[in-house]
Amino acid sequence: MSQATNQPAQVAERPASPEIQPGERFIRMPEVMSMTGLKTSTIYRLQAESQFPQSIPLPGGRRAWLESEIRKFMQERVALREAAN
Repeated sequence: MSQATNQPAQVAERPASPEIQPGERFIRMPEVMSMTGLKTSTIYRLQAESQFPQSIPLPGGRRAWLESEIRKFMQERVALREAAN
């Protein structure tokens, strides 16, 4: 209970985890670079600007991306090109 209000303390709720589809997989930086044609520095810059999917922490200090999120990023870029034409 909160001492100031005698109300139960609020527990922060975790956001719901997205459903992982069958066949989904983690991909590491070399494959992300190969798929997108982007360099590591560009990927990290776009992430910082919230213009690229965020990586997911894995054990051992490694990071990966969901393949579907990288494919969606690529589809969005193609859609931008089509909208510009």
